Amino acid sequence: MDPTLVGLLVAFIVFAAVSYHLGFRLPDIGWTWKAQTAFLVTIVMLIPAVVFVLFQQTGAVKRLETHDVAPLPEIRHVVGITAGQGRAPVWVFAGDVSSGEALGFYDDPDTRPGWELTERGATMIVLRRGEARLSVSATRAGRIIYMLRP
Repeated sequence: MDPTLVGLLVAFIVFAAVSYHLGFRLPDIGWTWKAQTAFLVTIVMLIPAVVFVLFQQTGAVKRLETHDVAPLPEIRHVVGITAGQGRAPVWVFAGDVSSGEALGFYDDPDTRPGWELTERGATMIVLRRGEARLSVSATRAGRIIYMLRP
């Protein structure tokens, strides 16, 4: 799970608690309705949205493995909402690895059974299996991006 989103979830929970206290527990001082609205928006919209994204992130590595691609061992967590969903899934992971090490990992056919290495560049490789195409790119900032086109 993305630590930034976990921190955001904690912040929303604290904000909801403060909004509840200001809006429902203290006497009405003219702007109580704003605190009540903030509480309801946080509880009904913001917290569920972050929980949903975190839930989607929990299965991202497993969804990548279902396409017979071994994830890099250096992967720490998923970044944002790119967790391998949909007809043309995209995954973005954060890891402690250079772009050369990340792409070199996929030079070994055992890490990509059934996939043929068709193109290789300095920061991206392209794998093919039948009509399917998987692009793997790595950035200097430690981001590993997988894009599958079935």
